[in-house]
Amino acid sequence: MKIALLSFSVQEDSFPLGLASLKGYAQSRLDVQIECKEFPYGSRFSHNTNLSVEQKAISWILLKEPDLVGFAGYIWSIQIIRNVARAIRALRPGIRLVLGGPEADERAISAFDFVIQGEGEAAFAELLEHLLGRRASSEVRNLIWLENGAVRRNPERPIEDLDALPVPYRQGGKKRYAVVKLETARGCPFPCAYCYYAQVPTRCVSLPVLEDQIAYLFEHFTFPNLTLLDANFNLDKGRMRAILGMIERHRRGPLRVSMELKPEFIDRETVAILESFSFTVWAELGLQSTDGEVLRRCGRPWDAEKTKEGLRLLDGSSIRYKIDLMVGLPGDTFFKFLNSASFVLTHARKQKAIVAHHAMVLNRTALDVGDPVRMDPKASSQVIRTDTQNTLDLYKLKLFVRRFNASIARTSRERAGAPAADPARTSPL
Repeated sequence: MKIALLSFSVQEDSFPLGLASLKGYAQSRLDVQIECKEFPYGSRFSHNTNLSVEQKAISWILLKEPDLVGFAGYIWSIQIIRNVARAIRALRPGIRLVLGGPEADERAISAFDFVIQGEGEAAFAELLEHLLGRRASSEVRNLIWLENGAVRRNPERPIEDLDALPVPYRQGGKKRYAVVKLETARGCPFPCAYCYYAQVPTRCVSLPVLEDQIAYLFEHFTFPNLTLLDANFNLDKGRMRAILGMIERHRRGPLRVSMELKPEFIDRETVAILESFSFTVWAELGLQSTDGEVLRRCGRPWDAEKTKEGLRLLDGSSIRYKIDLMVGLPGDTFFKFLNSASFVLTHARKQKAIVAHHAMVLNRTALDVGDPVRMDPKASSQVIRTDTQNTLDLYKLKLFVRRFNASIARTSRERAGAPAADPARTSPL
């Protein structure tokens, strides 16, 4: 059986961790031929359709002539995947199609032969066993399929022991990347309604297994950027120190390590740990809002004083960071957002702009229930209306953020004696 696995990334030259994990698990149990390909795109639209990311992916599939094509679906790629799947269905109807990833649920089944909902390594291998005649469809975990026009689904079972997964970096192929990702844990103990991490149980890769993975990674790969995928890397300071120590021991050149930190958990010890290593640390802090009612409706716990202290410590350190807000959360308003922005600009002194992401309703999260209204009810997509903000409210708020940031940047340039920016480049429309 020939299998092609595809994903699409907004990053250029990034190691396809998810695809490599699927391939490694399947080939450790089955004699199957699997090829992986991640297609990056900056701006996915091109006047030359022969260079569009969809055309590239379709051509690659046709050249490989696989029996099965698997897609890893994320919020940034699901529409591209739908386009490619539709084209393959028309051009090669004999090729079977399977969708996995966070965007996979029964709402997508009409475009695919199979959908794997939840963690995919064991489920994908079991699906291959089914296609090889060794397992009934009813015995494939996490599987959704159509049978006589009716949607059938099997119970979802997560991977219990992350140590049992094969090392994804051992799957051959290219060894030089701009970005490599490392997964040391899955899940999150906090119940934030907008986040997918909260939907799966929290599990960790053991430190001895991580040591082997990190040693192999730095021995065989070359890359300047390492991204840690943990939802909150600083929940356990002892574990954080141990993992970063492994990276320090095994790295072989200049390195930037990116991670997500929970701001309330940043204390003097955390900062001392992060500053004790010779590589560059880049931290992303998710704040989203400072309004009590908005946070209550989102299920996000928050401690204002601890967050202030954490930001004060970061501002006095060598650690680079950015702290994010979110536009379009339930119960939020223009003035509540201004209060949140004021908090960031007052207490995050290293940050010279408002970083505000448009809220997305993600499939299978607690917000996936009809309100707020999203652009596409069948896929994770932008919020276009809440009970407190309509579409124009959200648009005007984003225009305000853009104008405000442009004003801050212009003032900074003037103080530094730099030439003013071209007004046409800062137009909000």
